[in-house]
Formats: sequence, C-alpha cells, structure tokens
Amino acid sequence: MRVYPAEGLEFPDWTPPYPVAINPHVEQCKKYSEEWALRAGLSTTQTALERGKICMYTECAAWLYPTISLEGMKIASKWSWWIFTNDDLFDEGNSGVSPTKTDTVIPSLISALYGDPLPDDVEQIYRCVEEFMQCLRDMMEPHWVQRFACGMSDYAYTLSWGTANRAHQRYPTIEEYKKRRLYDGAMIPTYDLVELDEKARIPQRFRESHWTIEFLTEAANLINWDNDIRSIFKESNHNHVNNMVYVVQRERGGTLQSAVDTTHAMVLECYDNIARMENELPAVCRSYHLTPAETERCHHWFNLVLTAMGGGIAWQKASGRFSHDQVQEFNAGSDPTYLEDHFKREGC
Repeated sequence: MRVYPAEGLEFPDWTPPYPVAINPHVEQCKKYSEEWALRAGLSTTQTALERGKICMYTECAAWLYPTISLEGMKIASKWSWWIFTNDDLFDEGNSGVSPTKTDTVIPSLISALYGDPLPDDVEQIYRCVEEFMQCLRDMMEPHWVQRFACGMSDYAYTLSWGTANRAHQRYPTIEEYKKRRLYDGAMIPTYDLVELDEKARIPQRFRESHWTIEFLTEAANLINWDNDIRSIFKESNHNHVNNMVYVVQRERGGTLQSAVDTTHAMVLECYDNIARMENELPAVCRSYHLTPAETERCHHWFNLVLTAMGGGIAWQKASGRFSHDQVQEFNAGSDPTYLEDHFKREGC
C-alpha cells in the first residue's frame, strides 16, 4: 500500500462565517433514525450502528436543516444515515476498488431513485432508498422529486468513475475532477432538501435558472474542496486518488503543502463568488418578475443553503469525522470493522 506524506501538513485555520443552527427535533429523531436503520437493514450490527452514533448522522441532518418540521427531520435523518453508509462503502471499503461490484449494484440504485421495480435479490441498502424516495413523493411536488432523483443519479454514476480511478490508480485532471466532484459529493441534492421547509420552496423558473445553478455549484465546490483538505489524512490511508489536493499536486507538481494551499485558495474564490451572488439576489428576483411572496421565499431559501453549509462544517468539527482516531487503514480484501457487506448477490 502506498502511504502519502499527509503528516506534518499545515492546514488553513479558516471557517466560513455562515449561520449555524440545529433543529429542535434532533433528540426525538435520534432514536427514530437508529431504529429505522436497524429495521430497514441499513445497520444490522451493533458496530455499524455505533458508527452512525459516533459520527452523529442524525445531528448532521439537524445542522443541515434546522428549520424543517419533525416529519421533515425524519426524512432528512434517513437521508443522512443512508448517504454516509453508502459513501463509506465506496470511500473506505473494498467496494471502492471493485469496478465490477460497483457496476453491478449502481443500476439498482438508479431504479430505486425513480421508483422502478427492483430485482428480488436487490441489496437492502437500496431498498432503503425506495422507502426514502416514497417519503419524498408524499411530501414534495413531482417536478421536485424528479430533479432530486436526477441529481442523485449523477451521484450514482460518479461512484463508478471514482471506483475505476481508485482501482487503476488513475489521477483525473483538475478540470475533470472539478466536473465530477460536483456530483461525487451529492451536495446539490443535499441543498435541494432545504425545501423540506415549506417556506423555502422556490419557483421552478428560479431554481432552474443559470444564476441559481451557478450559485449551487459554487456552494457545492466550496464544501467539496474544503472537505478534500480536511480529509487528507483519512484519504492518505485509503489509497485515494480522488482528492483535489492530490490532483493539483499531480498536475502542477510541487509539494503536498503547496497543493493544500492552492486548493484552499480555490475554496476562498468560491466564498468570494457566493458573497457576490448574495448581493445580486434582489436584482435576480426582479429579473424573473417574482412576486413579493416568491421573492421572500427565494431569500429564505438562499439563507438556508448558507446555513446548511455552516451546519455541515459545524458537524464535521463536532463529529471528528476526519480525525485520526476515526480512520482505519485500508487493507485490500477486508473492510473496516464498522462496514457491513451490503453487496452479496451474484456478480459482486
């Protein structure tokens, strides 16, 4: 195994000044989401369940979506438990270096997202998606659900790309990584879930505008690239190539420290762009001839996306997700003890 020299790096002491709040239903949802993870087969061992508690999956949803109702929090906490469990299977386990396994299971994830029939031997982790999506269909408009499913499909297909890179130790270019990382982190669907707050449901023409897509892209890039810096120790132990810091060093040369500094400069550029767009928001609302009520919703939505960004970073620090004591070294042929083998059907 190749170990990158991640020790001894100096990391930027920077936190974007975005709002941070926590949902008042968090304690009520902890027990609910843990029982759901067991019942739905997402976490079938005590070790896996403890992993979710230690990493504060329910609290993450509460920080991301502080204004949603109890019913919305139940949905968001399911999402949080599922997305982290699925991510860890590919980021920290042997599924992430097996293109054959990944290509076998991804079609089931796509089917679950769109409500298509699933095979009898489908993995339980994707049965959970089927249940989660039905909850969204019961609460949200069809066009919203379709957009969310499309965003998650982009995430699913990017899993295959990332797995192939890891398996073949292929470094993408900076431009390729920028395009793929936008989907790999599932951040835009994460931001879409702020609309579980009824007061943040924005007009479709505003959500689909080039301006809004640019804003969401900047917001996703800031979190994704900042995560790449914060997770460098973990990824140095998991044989990763899908990290902006490594990609920058590979393409531009220089030290790993200079690549960290370059990546942080990219994060700060995203922050500046978001600040500019916040100032543009009133004029953008006028240009789309939004009513006063629609304009108020769009401002509320924009602020909730910023709050989700602030909450996500607060959760990272509180949970210690990228701390040394939560990182287990990757070993080919065996998964970390907290991961379950969800992929057991033929072809995996």
